[in-house]
Amino acid sequence: MGRWRESDQGQPIDTSGELVDGRKFKGVEDLKSVLLSRKEDFTRAFVQHMLAYALGRKLDYYDATTVREITALVARMTTSSRG
Repeated sequence: MGRWRESDQGQPIDTSGELVDGRKFKGVEDLKSVLLSRKEDFTRAFVQHMLAYALGRKLDYYDATTVREITALVARMTTSSRG
């Protein structure tokens, strides 16, 4: 448990997939490239999920401002930590 595996119960694990926008990937490195190419979308979705988890409820329209503010803060933090 928690280790990288190439197979499960003797069957190979398929690491390929397709995102809702039609982008296909094969393996972790391809997925990472796809996510990094859409960093803002990924960050916003991550913030939405974490906020919903923290609040213990689904987000509603009035949470949109908070999501935008946190997403912008995260973007500034990740940009400033590189340089």
